[in-house]
Amino acid sequence: MTILARRTSSHSFPLPAKVVVLSATPASEPSSVAHVLSSVKSLDVTVATSLGQACRLVASRRPEVVVVDSSSETGPAACSRLRAASGESTPLVLVSGSLAPGALVERIAQFVGASRAERATAAAAEQLDRARMLGRIVQWKFDAEARTFAWSEDPSARFAGLADEGTLGETLLRFVAPSDRARVEHAVLLRRAHRMEYRLCLPGGDERLVMQEAVVTVDPVSGRPTLLGTVHDVSELRAAERALDRVAYYDEITALPNRAHVSSYVRAAVLAARLRGSEIAVLSFGIVSFRRLNDTFGHLAGNIVLREIASRLRATIEQLPRDAHAGEGMVARHGGDEFLAVLCDAGQEAASTFFRLASAKLAAPIVLDGTKVVVSCSAGATLSSASTADGDGLIAQADAAMHVAKAEGRSGYRVFASDMQQKLERRLDVERRLREALACGTGLELHYQPKVEARGRRVKGVEALLRWSPDARGPISPLEVVSIAEESGLIHVLGELILRTACRQAKTWSQAGSELCVAVNVSAHQFASVDFADNVARILEETQLPPGLLELEITEGSMMGDAEVARGMLTRLKCLGVRIALDDFGTGYSSLAYLTRFPIDTLKIDRSFVVEIGLSRKGEAILGAIIALSRDLAIEVVAEGVETAAQEEFLASLGELAIQGWLHSKALPPLEVLAWIARHEMTKEV
Repeated sequence: MTILARRTSSHSFPLPAKVVVLSATPASEPSSVAHVLSSVKSLDVTVATSLGQACRLVASRRPEVVVVDSSSETGPAACSRLRAASGESTPLVLVSGSLAPGALVERIAQFVGASRAERATAAAAEQLDRARMLGRIVQWKFDAEARTFAWSEDPSARFAGLADEGTLGETLLRFVAPSDRARVEHAVLLRRAHRMEYRLCLPGGDERLVMQEAVVTVDPVSGRPTLLGTVHDVSELRAAERALDRVAYYDEITALPNRAHVSSYVRAAVLAARLRGSEIAVLSFGIVSFRRLNDTFGHLAGNIVLREIASRLRATIEQLPRDAHAGEGMVARHGGDEFLAVLCDAGQEAASTFFRLASAKLAAPIVLDGTKVVVSCSAGATLSSASTADGDGLIAQADAAMHVAKAEGRSGYRVFASDMQQKLERRLDVERRLREALACGTGLELHYQPKVEARGRRVKGVEALLRWSPDARGPISPLEVVSIAEESGLIHVLGELILRTACRQAKTWSQAGSELCVAVNVSAHQFASVDFADNVARILEETQLPPGLLELEITEGSMMGDAEVARGMLTRLKCLGVRIALDDFGTGYSSLAYLTRFPIDTLKIDRSFVVEIGLSRKGEAILGAIIALSRDLAIEVVAEGVETAAQEEFLASLGELAIQGWLHSKALPPLEVLAWIARHEMTKEV
């Protein structure tokens, strides 16, 4: 069955977003980019059919986004003309007519949001400039021959403690910070125009940063040369600028340089290394299973982990031996669960040394809510060369190597190679196609694998398993799909789609006279969502499926962390009437406390125990003990991955339980399930 996705609602904005579309395809064509965007109520779309017309519209309308259809002129010269007409701050988006309508609208909405955010930032900067002009400024006059210093108004109104009249030394200079005094006195006594900042140490102990500006003039009364100047308290202004600088260039959680800062730093470092004939090393660190940790312990605990890792990486770069790394460096948070380390004048040896030292520091446990958690990181590294074009490309290489290391296992380290870029491009391609499939409801399917009694051979139910073959290149592994969905944030949409489709299919079977309980896997991200139980209740209501025909398979990892929160969610789900299965038991902590503390109906033993049958007496003994304990607790047992008759025979000897695996059937398309059950029942009777 093909999964039909619900189309997301149209994006809306407080004011219509002005968009200019350059397209050679008429807007009347339903599949055209212009037609799709014009149908969105919150977009004010104007269509141009030629480059000249587009440039005129852009100059007059000042749109928030300029969209160029691939069917029109899209060469460098055309883009340059549009960029010149729109200004550097207006996004210029190149799109293909093959892009799905939902994905197209989503993409344009993102650019509109970014454009408005950038314009809001520019407006804030303009307000800051106005604040500078409106700031209170005190004027002074210095008579060079009489060596007298006077204020044009009472300076105490602005700087408490300054005298109104007197000599230069009696008024201003005696309050200037000692480290600044010589240059201030020198500038005034030389009677030269100047502009400088310095600190005033006022009698009350307050220290203020001031801006002093002066020009040389002639006193109209005495005719003597005079220095006219102003002193402007810029303490708050500079503090505000530092705050804005921190927001723009530093990460709020870790206080490390952020993506924008480190990108600028790497670009400058690449140019400097090229001039010196040296190299720079860039390492990308990714926290292993950070999303699960974040969902389990909560975002506050996740922030603690981020800050602790930042501190340890910062300590590593400070302690890196000078013989391995003679230059400067930076540690930055690149976003999400990723960090960057930049080593200037450093080669491959310095990079590997940094990873080794960082891994040793990261191995120390972090305490979260009284629980010691060991966080590991995978890392990728790359080096600049004489042919390195830009810093962003270098960062992308390190990131690609990190993702390869993460895919290979915990705490991996890989150096960038050209084939890694292909793997990264594949991941991005799969993510793009998955977004399109979820938006259009095409290609994604569920197959169902039967669960059979080990003794009586009666079919106990089925498990819904995802299948996806987006094109002629063949199917994409469910593990890869789920992994990409979790990393990209699509898991909630995908999970809800799977749950709704499985419930609809179970309802169809029920109406046909087959009361089959359907098991659906739940990701840790879904389970951690506060509205997960509400979503399940809503889907049951939509599909009219009896709750007892739905079983939710939840892994041990999903229940780690706050046990009370996990128990509360399970209790809410049980109150709906659905069944709860503890999935993949034996692959995680295998805590028997789960069996007594949580309302579990079914225990699913992982295939890693099943393969031990006939090979390990200890493994068989553990398997028997788990099944016996579950039976005493009135918990049903399902053994996964049963592939041989010997495995089935051994499991049947341990008592009442169900088995699941290729011995009886692979996962079947929904239309084949009832036919298979009928054949199986006939075989059982024979």
